[in-house]
Formats: sequence, C-alpha cells, structure tokens
Amino acid sequence: MNGKIAPLAGSNQPHESSKTYNHRDGKTNLVNHMGQTETVSGKVPAEHKRILQEHRVNISRLIQEAVEREVQRIEDEKLKKALAEASRSLQAIPDEHIIESIRRSRDER
Repeated sequence: MNGKIAPLAGSNQPHESSKTYNHRDGKTNLVNHMGQTETVSGKVPAEHKRILQEHRVNISRLIQEAVEREVQRIEDEKLKKALAEASRSLQAIPDEHIIESIRRSRDER
C-alpha cells in the first residue's frame, strides 16, 4: 500500500478514505472504504500466521484485499449474468425489425 489518496470519479478532490494499493502483479486498485468498516475474525493455521508474521505481511491488508477480490468477482459474475440475459433478449428480436429500425432512424435525421 502506498497510502496515496486518489480522487473519486467525477471529482477533482479525493475522498479522505480513498487509497490506492499497488500489487506485486503491477495492478493498482482504488479502495474507498467511505469510513465504514466491520471487524471480521477467522481461524488460520498457526504455522501460516507465523510465516506471514516472519515475512512482515500486513495480515489486515491481506484480508482486505482478498475480500475486495471476492466482492469484485461476485459483482463481475452478476454483470456477466445480466449481459447474458440481455444478449438472449436481443437475439429474440428478428433481424428484419432491427434493420427497419435503423433505416427509420437514418431517415429521421
């Protein structure tokens, strides 16, 4: 985490809770917690915790990033399903109807 504050979309001013995170794979994520956080707890093998601590891994940030990735995966899956449904709906429209609509639209200009 570089802790640099990034502006929100459509704004020149950054939100005070917005942070950018640079990942090892070269990706940069903008994270906006909007000041509301929740505490979660979970169990991990003691050996895993020891290794993470030995390598000075910020466990809280690791968990936050894992949760963010999962939330993004869920949102992507929802979008994929919505796009598939929209595609099925559009495929049900006869080609002739689409062609006629385009022609009428051009004639109106």
